Amino acid sequence: MNASIKIVKRKRDEEPNDLKTSAPEKSAERSTREMVSTLKSWIAELQKRNRAQSRSF
Repeated sequence: MNASIKIVKRKRDEEPNDLKTSAPEKSAERSTREMVSTLKSWIAELQKRNRAQSRSF
């Protein structure tokens, strides 16, 4: 069974201090919504891929 996991890494040249000054702070609620949205899209992609694989057999 192949595991499909996306690994998201920060760019090495960016420092945490630079990120804080350049981007406005987000509310916890907005950050949570963005994370949920991202995870839902990843799950939808995985399910779509799995359906396509099962149909090909």
